[in-house]
Amino acid sequence: MLYEGSNKKDVVVSIIVISAALIIYFKGYNLSSGVFITSIAMTAFLIREIGQRTVSRWMDAYVETKLSRKGTGVTLFISLISAITSLPVIWLIPTINSFSQKKHEHWGKSVDAMWSKREYWIASGGITALSAVSLTSLALSQTQVTQALTAYTLSQLVPLRDSIVEGDTDGAYILFHSGFTWLIFTGINIVVITSASF
Repeated sequence: MLYEGSNKKDVVVSIIVISAALIIYFKGYNLSSGVFITSIAMTAFLIREIGQRTVSRWMDAYVETKLSRKGTGVTLFISLISAITSLPVIWLIPTINSFSQKKHEHWGKSVDAMWSKREYWIASGGITALSAVSLTSLALSQTQVTQALTAYTLSQLVPLRDSIVEGDTDGAYILFHSGFTWLIFTGINIVVITSASF
């Protein structure tokens, strides 16, 4: 199941927070715009989840989605600043995904290192899925969809380790193992969101 081992309430709250932040960012305050942007937020969230959970199944691993109170607070605070000042700023990271693999627990440092590498692949799975859909939406000239997806992706790529968001971000897992991969992901998404903005 997609949310096996995860708190479904956290998932719902996360999507609501992402939707609210995107509605403020795009100034989509009427009903039709709000519904459309909420569907984009849900799509972005689900794409990352599906990407990570697809890779985790191949590795016999588990993904748990947790609501980050600090991350949610910062997301809403930045959105408030955007609403007050009309600055186009956004940060979307109300949740943190943690990974586990029961059969590899307590096996020692060598296996811990192996598992750490697998965390990198799982995190990359979500970013790869988001980047692929962003590129597709850009090719289809879906500007608002592209901007929302890349904003969400770039937020996940910010490399934070157990600090503001009470856990490790996807960017932290990826950068820890491959700075080159992190630069590629970040560069692609910056180019995509820039292209969608003009």
